[in-house]
Formats: sequence, C-alpha cells, structure tokens
Amino acid sequence: MTDNESFKLMGFLRSLTQTRYKFVDPLASKLIRESIDTQPNATYLLIHRSITLEMALEAANGRVKELEQQLNIASSEPSHQEFLNTSMKDWSLNLEDKSKIPMTAKNKKPYLSFEDIAIKFLAKHMVKIWAIIFSLSGLAVYFKAHAASVLG
Repeated sequence: MTDNESFKLMGFLRSLTQTRYKFVDPLASKLIRESIDTQPNATYLLIHRSITLEMALEAANGRVKELEQQLNIASSEPSHQEFLNTSMKDWSLNLEDKSKIPMTAKNKKPYLSFEDIAIKFLAKHMVKIWAIIFSLSGLAVYFKAHAASVLG
C-alpha cells in the first residue's frame, strides 16, 4: 500500500468510525448483514469500492471545474461572429451526438432528434394511445360479430 492509499484509507476509516446515523432501516440492515455473512471479504470489498468511487468522484469534480473554467474563458471571447472564425471548435460536429453540443445562453434546450421527440410524445400520450387501441379493438370485434350475424 502506498502512502497516499494509506492516507485515504485511514481518513475513510476515521470518518466511518465517527459517523453516527440516527435511522437504520431494519430490513436493509438485515439484508446487509446476510450479504456480509455470505461473503467473507465483504467489508474489505465494500471499503475498497467506496474509496475507489470517492476518488473517481473527486477526479470527476476536478474535471468539471476545469471544464467550467474553460467555458468561462470561452464565453469571455468576443461575441461578434466572423465568417472565417478561427476559434470554431465544432467543425464536423455530429449534431446527433447530444453530449458534444455546447450549451450556450442562446441554446438552453439540447438538440432533440426525431426519435427523442417521438419518444417524448408517446410517453406523454400513452394513456390516450392505449384507450384508442382498445376502442378500435372493441369496434373491430363488434363489427365482426355484427357482420357475421347479418351474413350468416
């Protein structure tokens, strides 16, 4: 174990032993105990995973701050548009890839593809759509029975 790992582990264990939690869910507590009883290395694995995730979160937060600083620098550039803008960073940007579309003051809403719009529509109107489907099914059964009685 490196000095940095030891420092992280000791800090995590210190905060773990000093934490007092007011509410413990009895069912969750039972399930956790059962899982720990079946896996002999459970506490080691849980602490290792927790520290690893904590480090990943710290790294992600650092990257977010870095990107926010870049965004602030980019927003301080001149606001006028030039035909041959040499700082154009989105050349050949795939507009279908929403993760790469910059969010600006003018562009508060992200680009939505046709599929995204269709899914939103279906989700919003799902009850009405099913009601129409059931109504049409009922009408089809009625007309089929009616036609059979008239013809037969």
